[in-house]
Amino acid sequence: ATAIADTVGCWVRLYDEAVNILWFQAVGDGVTDDVDSFNVAIDILTVLGGGVLFVPAKTFAVGNSNPGAVSTYDRWAIKFSTGNDNIEIRGAKGSKIFLLAAANAVTIMIGKLTSTYESVHNIKISGLEIDGNRTNQDAPLDTTKHYAGIQVCHNSTRIILEDLYIHDCQYY
Repeated sequence: ATAIADTVGCWVRLYDEAVNILWFQAVGDGVTDDVDSFNVAIDILTVLGGGVLFVPAKTFAVGNSNPGAVSTYDRWAIKFSTGNDNIEIRGAKGSKIFLLAAANAVTIMIGKLTSTYESVHNIKISGLEIDGNRTNQDAPLDTTKHYAGIQVCHNSTRIILEDLYIHDCQYY
């Protein structure tokens, strides 16, 4: 912490550089589900008007954030919703996001494909390995749908995907 708040015993972090996913209780052991850490970090960056989420060289396992969803389009792990604009997820060399067994979800969803589209703007994802863990996922009930490593939805703009290794997803 870099500043003391007016309330006794509280700290306020004054920081204008990248925030680290580990600050949001992510473990990065390849087993523990770190999906809530990613989604909370994205929401916090949204409140701050955007920024960079740094992912260190560890393996971060993620599960389905919306497990009760019936539609394939509503099954995701990490999600950028309307308003989650101006955010970059930047991985260090050796950083990996691994979809947990039976997650049956898109690993990173940018926007949403439904009758009411959610659009997102100014997103950059770079320097990550994304492992869809294909052999441990179930096929969607609707064979015209699929679970991708990254899915960018209608009306989203200025989406940059750079220096990524996406593999073993159900579909690419």
